[in-house]
Amino acid sequence: MKTFIKFTFYSIFLTSLFYNCNQKIKEKESNTSLSLPDLPWLQNAVIYKINLKQFSVSGNFKGFEERLDSIKNLGIDILWFSTVQPDEDLKAVKKELGNLDNFRNLVEKCHEKKFKVIMNWDAQNSSDKTFGNTAIEAMKWWIDECDLDGFYCNIKDGNNKFWQTTAYELNQTKKILLLSNQTINEAFNASDGTEFYELLKEIYKHKKNTDSLITYIKKAENGPLKLNYTSINGELHGDAQDAFIALTFTINGLPMIYNGMEVGLSNAFEKITINWNQTNASKQFEFYKTLISIRHKNPALWVNVEGQSNTRVFKNTKEVYGFIRQSGENKVLVVSNLSGNTVKMDALEIPGLEQYSLRLYKNMKTDGEHLYELGPWGYSVSTLNEPTD
Repeated sequence: MKTFIKFTFYSIFLTSLFYNCNQKIKEKESNTSLSLPDLPWLQNAVIYKINLKQFSVSGNFKGFEERLDSIKNLGIDILWFSTVQPDEDLKAVKKELGNLDNFRNLVEKCHEKKFKVIMNWDAQNSSDKTFGNTAIEAMKWWIDECDLDGFYCNIKDGNNKFWQTTAYELNQTKKILLLSNQTINEAFNASDGTEFYELLKEIYKHKKNTDSLITYIKKAENGPLKLNYTSINGELHGDAQDAFIALTFTINGLPMIYNGMEVGLSNAFEKITINWNQTNASKQFEFYKTLISIRHKNPALWVNVEGQSNTRVFKNTKEVYGFIRQSGENKVLVVSNLSGNTVKMDALEIPGLEQYSLRLYKNMKTDGEHLYELGPWGYSVSTLNEPTD
């Protein structure tokens, strides 16, 4: 009888122990699927992508540091370094850029000026368990050693489970921003906006029009967050460039600019250093600065805000895309002529147009009552009830 009681006791004990261990494993697996952390600073952020070799004559960390105040004056929030690591070492910086202490000090100075700092992460073998564990450990190392605020991950295999685990593990160290070239909703805050970028190029070539843009924007309003940009290497789209840039800052998504675009960068070759004093540099700088200011102030343009609306205006012409984004009483009106023709519209289609403040425009005429005319690639950005600083 005693033997039976003892056997029963141990059976219950082992069953309970197995159950508790199994529950802990399930809880850990479940935890790795938790939603990404809230990043309030991301809502109205603007990203600045940096190619250090192109940025300055020295092509290193020191050369970039010398323009930090100018970038701050522009209004940038997030600095994205695209060329930091050598291919052969996950815990090093390229020798031609400086050393690890140089980068660590640069990140510290960026943080002092209230920038967030992220860098490229090339991880092509995440399906390999050993490599995957090494990569996660190395990414944690960068967060600990240099206090990074996130990564842009170039991935090929789209291993959702691995990246969900990675996002969970990294966010135990620090609440970070994770961007990617692929859409994996559970792991990344936003993904690459290549589709929008390619669409703008096709519109510029007159191969597509506002129909395609409207389809994309409807999808963007209801889908995963995307990066918005007109250039990945500084190439320009002629007279259409400013109208396209205005769209990247005012449709749903995270706007990103490439280093040098704020002074009219017109040469995408990495080996040619950016000319920071080229013709019209100051005018282009103020153009970007105004767009960034509008985005910072207006909840109508922010991401992850409840109750926003997007209403089309001037619907009767395929050459013009016009819309009003609204949050509460705040409104932002954007009208873009996406063609090489002059288009005339009836201003009465926008009730209370005279109450808006015209902030940026090109090739535009209006009397505030009936006439609303946009020349080739003309645009306007106006605000109503814009919050004050």
